Order: sequence, then C-alpha cells, then structure tokens
Amino acid sequence: MLLCKLVVGKLIYFKFEKFDVLLTFLSNKKEMKVTLLGGCVDDRGYKDGQSNNSRFDYPSGITVDNKGNLFIADYCNHIIRKINTSGEVSTFAGKPKVSGYQDGKDALFNYPRSCILDKDGTLLVLDDGNKCIRRINCGIVSTIELFKWEYQGNKKNKVKVELKEPWGMKLTPNGDILLVDRYAIFLICDGIITNVFGNIDKNGYLDGPIQNALFNPMNVTMDKKGDIWVADCFNDAIRKISDGIVTTVAKIEYPNSITMNENGNIFVICNKKIVELHSNGELVNLIELTDGNGITIDFTGIYFIDKHAIKKIHFIVYWKKGKNIVFVILFYYYYLIIFFRYSF
Repeated sequence: MLLCKLVVGKLIYFKFEKFDVLLTFLSNKKEMKVTLLGGCVDDRGYKDGQSNNSRFDYPSGITVDNKGNLFIADYCNHIIRKINTSGEVSTFAGKPKVSGYQDGKDALFNYPRSCILDKDGTLLVLDDGNKCIRRINCGIVSTIELFKWEYQGNKKNKVKVELKEPWGMKLTPNGDILLVDRYAIFLICDGIITNVFGNIDKNGYLDGPIQNALFNPMNVTMDKKGDIWVADCFNDAIRKISDGIVTTVAKIEYPNSITMNENGNIFVICNKKIVELHSNGELVNLIELTDGNGITIDFTGIYFIDKHAIKKIHFIVYWKKGKNIVFVILFYYYYLIIFFRYSF
C-alpha cells in the first residue's frame, strides 16, 4: 500500500530536491489530514514566530502565492501577516494593534478584511475601515483609486468611487478583480468598475435577469467560463451568475467564503464547516470548524481560517492493488518530461 498526498482536483504532488512528481488517479479511498499552520483556535492575540507559538486576532482573509507562502489579513491586529514555507509567521505590513490610514513603508491599516495576489503577484488588501484597496509592492503600500464611467448627455466622464462596506474580493481568471461592496458585486478592470451586479443600496433575494437580481453577499469567485459564484451569506445560499441570469445553486446556512481550484471544484466555508459543491448542486461536508472565515486553495491543499487559527487540509490517498496510476515526472533541472503507467 502506497501513501500519497492528494491535491484537490485529483492530482498527486510530491516535491523533491531536484524534481516534482504529479500523479493522476482513477478511484481510490481518500482521507483528509488537517494541520495547524499558525495561531490557536481559542487564543487570540499578536505574536510572530513559529506556527505553534504565533497568535492572530480574528484573521479574515487568506491567500497563497506560487511558492507556497501564505498571506493573512489579520483583522483585529490591523496588519498583514505572512507564513513562509518553513512555518515562520511574520508581520508583512502594518503596525500591530495600531489602526489608521497611511501609505508608504510605515503603512497603517484599519481592519484589513481580505487579501489576494494580482496577476503580477503583487499583494492587494481590502481595507475595510478605510473603505479602499491597498497595494503592497516591495514593502511599499499604496492606495488603488477606483473609478466608474458616467454619462452626462453625450459626454463620458470618469468619476471616482469610494467603497461603502467592502466584504471580500477575488481575482478572476484573466486578472480582473471581483469585489463585494455592501449588497453589490463589482467587476474591476485596471481600476475601473466595468460591471455592477445587484443593487448596492438594496439587499434582498431575487433570482432571474441580472438587472433585477438582489443579493446580500460576503464573497464571490469566477470560473474559467466567466460564470460568477456568489457566497450569498445572509440569504443562506450559493448563487450563480451566468449569461446574465442569476440562479440559486444550493441552500446552506451562512456561506461566507468561497474558492475554486483549477479544475472548477468549489469549496465553501459555511460558518461551522467546509463543504464541497458538486456540479449537480450537492453539498458534501468536508470538516467541522469552530468559526470558519476565509479560504483559499493551491495544488497542494486547502488553506482556511478557523477563528484565530490558520489551518490546511491535506488529502491522503490509499492506493489499492490493481489500480493503474499515470505518473508525470517533471525534471525542472533537466527540462525532461516522462510519462509512464504503473499497475500494482
């Protein structure tokens, strides 16, 4: 019996000193392993250092870069934290326990709620208290100004927009930003709000044509087809915007954060648990939580926030005799790709 790590989306990943191994599989028994990456579920505070000794204070948003480093919006500490691949927790930006608004090297945040990496790998932070998006590039923090187009007669004017109640944001497959502000969802391209879904001043629950739809959401994501999936938290629903039509895909209590992997598998935090949403609308419980808030994913697993702790789900696969495995070995040092099939 061979023990392997399973990447969500039916890929196995091993990392060695000089090469990586990716495995695809047919059908096998799988189990989950959950590890603590930082903080303590029931102990809030501020402390950097190794994962088990670190402390967070109601972290809210989480994202991961292509090297496996985590970035966390530590909401009540008013800072951005980093967990590197060695498990070391550090303060990436802001001053612990000091709220405010200041750009530059000595930046201040005011309840940072969400964070994402843009298409260039630059960290973007949704600053709830300051009602804006902040950019962190090479240790320097700046503010991204948002605009929309308004027409006065035949004249097209660029008008500055201030956020009202920002909740969550995600990067789209082509590098634009999806942002939830109060009761609406914005699509932002190069700082311009190009589409608004819902009514920012009116909450509600109404499916149908997008121009009439009403939401009360917290988080959102987009798949490769351009469909938008909404964690409509206060309507207890997961909803979908596709071809201008809004539908309810599933009903579940308090879905507050949503993520999707490369294969389109959807995972949702619903307050006390993480669920996987299947294409037929079925929700499958993965694990129970104390108080979930914030989720992201890469090819090695699912990262999530459970109250004051940062955790990760690893999938474990037990290969049974007679199952075929396709191996893909990528030798990065030698630029050699080898495919072969193995049967037990």
